[in-house]
Amino acid sequence: MADPFDKSLSETIYKAISKPGVLAGEDIKVHSGSTVICIEGPQFSTRSESLLYRSFATSPPISVINMSAVPECKLFREAEISYGLICMSTDYDSWHDINEGVSVEMVMGHMVANGANAKMAVAAVLEELGREGNESVALGHRWKGASRGGVMGLYKAQGRSLEAVERLRWLFGDEWIKGGS
Repeated sequence: MADPFDKSLSETIYKAISKPGVLAGEDIKVHSGSTVICIEGPQFSTRSESLLYRSFATSPPISVINMSAVPECKLFREAEISYGLICMSTDYDSWHDINEGVSVEMVMGHMVANGANAKMAVAAVLEELGREGNESVALGHRWKGASRGGVMGLYKAQGRSLEAVERLRWLFGDEWIKGGS
């Protein structure tokens, strides 16, 4: 779980959406390889909280404060599904000294623009994943079997209900059912 985001998928996403003309708007910048901190939503951080998060010594530094990356990234990782994240800013809170603070009106205006860009980003990513040579990234082969020891090794076969076995079979296939005796 140390790295819940799929690096190859993240690189493919970056390549797809950083091409000129994919995203609309003035001064649109695409960043990659940053650290995301996830806070409890749906409320905004205070400026002091945002400054505190930004002060944390992480490598790479925190560049996004998000409300929806967790638990999704962990659940995808446990289910051995590749996961990448495209964050689109709704406000800059403590990132710019000239910011007057976050308002619902500001966020909603940015969300409208982000919605249009999200559609273009998804189309560009799907096109990039469909290119020859990206099959392994698109299918997420690198995660296959990665969670087996973390889940199956914890329980003996005789302790699993039939319902649990069928759920595991549906998610992971028959090879999971044999493990953890």
